[in-house]
Amino acid sequence: THFVELRTYEQLLLSLVDFNPTLDKAIREYRGTELERLYVEQELVFESELKPGQEVKTYLLDEALEKWLNTPSSTFLAILGDFGAGKTSLCKRLSCQMALKVKENPGQSRLPVTIALKEAGSTTVTLENILSDHFQRLSSQTISSHALLHLNREGYLLLIFDGFDDMIGYTDVGRFLENLR
Repeated sequence: THFVELRTYEQLLLSLVDFNPTLDKAIREYRGTELERLYVEQELVFESELKPGQEVKTYLLDEALEKWLNTPSSTFLAILGDFGAGKTSLCKRLSCQMALKVKENPGQSRLPVTIALKEAGSTTVTLENILSDHFQRLSSQTISSHALLHLNREGYLLLIFDGFDDMIGYTDVGRFLENLR
């Protein structure tokens, strides 16, 4: 009767941005598609474990990603591979899986935000610009880039950047390295 609404700090933070369009897109781009039907789990090797003359140990990609995601100190992971190795397919699959987790249990999983860097354009590449552009393409609602950056700093987002190799096409090597940083 007094229109008082109680929210936790986390609920308040997550209400700053409507993530439904990006979650729906992640699910739509993978679930029920031919990619989902034909997806084959990859194996990976950790560069740090490669030793001359020693047998290479392989890991199932899903298990390695799950372990990385559940390690609180894990903040950066680079998946490298040749053209056609399945990096984009992996990004779509991971984004869909994370989006489904978020929808099932809000606040229990990091919010996946998959950015196709080939869509970032040739303008100055900053995290703020990339996130703003991504959300503006998905919704007509005004999104606060400061809120997105804050949510990212607080560990609520899982930023998935796909296509670092596409950035090379529109910039010189020095600019590419700066964008990567």
